[in-house]
Amino acid sequence: MDNKNENVTPPAAAPLLPGQMVYVKAVDSSQVQGLQGVPPGITLYAIHSEAGAPLAVVGNREAAFHAARQHNMRPVSVH
Repeated sequence: MDNKNENVTPPAAAPLLPGQMVYVKAVDSSQVQGLQGVPPGITLYAIHSEAGAPLAVVGNREAAFHAARQHNMRPVSVH
């Protein structure tokens, strides 16, 4: 992972507009606050708004892109 000190906390809700770009980034499960039942060292995928607000965390890259598209967002990868 690029930044082991970065934590991800998905908010309850975030205002988004249809067609808005969202970013998909691989994160270590130890970086996700409030995650239960997943041991550290598991790669998850965080979805962030254009402004950088965390929106969701899912188990794989394909699911992240699918979820974003289902909500009429334009996903792009971030490394």
